Amino acid sequence: MVRFCGNPYTGGVPHGLAWYSSALRIQLIAVFNQGFTEKLSYGEQRLHFISILLVIIAVALAMAPAALHRHVDPFSVSDRFIRLASRLLLQSMVSLAISLSLDVYLISRIVLNSVEWGLFVSGMVFALFLSLWFGLPIRERRRGSQ
Repeated sequence: MVRFCGNPYTGGVPHGLAWYSSALRIQLIAVFNQGFTEKLSYGEQRLHFISILLVIIAVALAMAPAALHRHVDPFSVSDRFIRLASRLLLQSMVSLAISLSLDVYLISRIVLNSVEWGLFVSGMVFALFLSLWFGLPIRERRRGSQ
């Protein structure tokens, strides 16, 4: 058991939560914008709704380690907690990457007036998230073990 002395899983979450909160606010503002129903088909509006739900899931997953830590053992950090917190945060990142990529699709589709370009741009954004959030850490972990 490691004594608590500044934990990135519990100390950094409130800063990340502000970012999640901003993303959610922007998504909600779009729904109440007059152009929302004019520029998006019914299916695209549903896609935006799914994107909002994914941000909410991401927030819940990102905050779970902090809540768990504060309720279970606020003065120490176990290896088990670090593994669980890491899994929850990684799941949060997947949810957030999908959500943001869906919204980038919708915005690209409107701005570029093309479903194909919207899919291409959102696919590139999703690939960027995957490569930086998962590919880069995997590569660095492999380099460290050599």
